[in-house]
Amino acid sequence: MGGSLGSGGINPAGLDGQCFLAIDRSGTATNNNIYMLASVVPPGRSTTDVMFVRSTDGGLTFSVPRRINDDPVNPSKWHWFGTLSVAPNGRIDSVWYDTRNAANNTDSQLFYSWSTDGGVTWAANVEVSNAFNPFEGYPNQSKIGDYITVVSDNTGGNVAYSATFNFNATRGQHEEDVYYVRVAPTTSALNLTSAVSRLTHGTAGTFDVNMPLTGTSGVECRSATTYNAVFTFDAPVTSGEVTVIGGTATVGTITFSGNSMTAQLTGVTSAEIVTLHTQNINGDGQPHGDVPFGFLTADVNGNRIVDRPDQQQLRADRGQPVTAANFRDDINLSGIVDTPDFQSVQTNRGHSIP
Repeated sequence: MGGSLGSGGINPAGLDGQCFLAIDRSGTATNNNIYMLASVVPPGRSTTDVMFVRSTDGGLTFSVPRRINDDPVNPSKWHWFGTLSVAPNGRIDSVWYDTRNAANNTDSQLFYSWSTDGGVTWAANVEVSNAFNPFEGYPNQSKIGDYITVVSDNTGGNVAYSATFNFNATRGQHEEDVYYVRVAPTTSALNLTSAVSRLTHGTAGTFDVNMPLTGTSGVECRSATTYNAVFTFDAPVTSGEVTVIGGTATVGTITFSGNSMTAQLTGVTSAEIVTLHTQNINGDGQPHGDVPFGFLTADVNGNRIVDRPDQQQLRADRGQPVTAANFRDDINLSGIVDTPDFQSVQTNRGHSIP
């Protein structure tokens, strides 16, 4: 964990943190990951940092420890009582006490961070409470306790923690009480900006058929066992969900790169419109659009019916290598407009979509 558990110091006669373990049961790409988090004393230090490790192979191996508190390393600052929870959608929430803003290096605040990619990256830390003096115990101990806790749902986390905000005039000190706070990711709203059907034509390259986000669907005229539905947003995406709400298709592997999310589709039949629902992007728990994908094999001119003009277009391009200008003619994805493409038009002639 990048250090050892400690006691005393910020929490006299008590622990500075415990080791917490959680298992991802989200059913997403991070399902069955094992996560551990603890406030530990790094080598050569007397104060603590919040450290995190994860296992993606059932606990056989664990990642290199990662520091969750993102302030500059300062041997006088404490980051203690760290804990974590995994939401049903796979987001990881972590909270802890933190003295980074305290001139005396001991007054503490509750801080929060989260991860939507299985702990690979973490959001910038957020302070979610006022500062309090952890040494004003109630009734007679100068310690705050031994742990805090968080329970997560798809949109945020519910935190129970102790603090000494309330002044007890009878005793002449702040009393230790239990408080509740709701924490949630503070990401800005993501917007779906485009969608395409993407396929590779041998060595000729990869080409996209545009799928308008609303209104009449685009037309994917190429024949494939596995299609790739690519959704692009206005900010980077690291997690999300795609489901079929119309038509026949099965969503397979979903991958993420930059601002794009790609969902593999199998079981697609020709002459149908498959509507794909996008949601829970970066763990936000929100819908992000229902996009119609039209599939009509051999409709190379995209007029929503396989007919004579499709044959005429293929005849004009026959024998030509595939380019961005004529890739729709390469129905079988061979990288050249050839006889099998003509045969596909003949087989599907008369088929249409609305």
